[in-house]
Amino acid sequence: MHITMNEFAAKDEKELRRVIRLLQEFERTTFRELVPTAKAVPLRVGGIGHFNNRVLFVQCSGACGDKGQGGDALPTLFNALQARLTTAKFSPKSRATDFQPHITICKAGGGKGKGKLKGKPTSSGLPPAVFEVADRNPTLGTQYLSELVFCVKRLPEEVTPPVVWRIRASAV
Repeated sequence: MHITMNEFAAKDEKELRRVIRLLQEFERTTFRELVPTAKAVPLRVGGIGHFNNRVLFVQCSGACGDKGQGGDALPTLFNALQARLTTAKFSPKSRATDFQPHITICKAGGGKGKGKLKGKPTSSGLPPAVFEVADRNPTLGTQYLSELVFCVKRLPEEVTPPVVWRIRASAV
């Protein structure tokens, strides 16, 4: 399970090393301040939605700061990371207004280069029964923000970009 914080590309190894240094600094400062322990940020998980009838997801949000005060941790982390990427002259694809914290459940085929799953044709959208469940908007409980995983697309043909850095919350 993961929450996509951003998507960006590194054109070469030098740029990839710059991204990793930026993520290391982000980990030492902003992340440690907002997520001091693995139990510091409870994420409320619930509310099913979709993007363009193709990506099924569940919404999530998590309070930051002592005893849940201080706003939603996910947009706060996202905005801090965006600022660092932009200052470092990277061009992140997402904008703060586009960020919708979510956990992807599944994707239907039909997008550019995504019409097949393991060589078999797939439908161009999610089946109608999915929306019946989504209309009920179930609450799925609480998870804790224990890790951020960063993937960087290096090649245009990469469907799933590799993980280049992990930031784990302290166990204590």
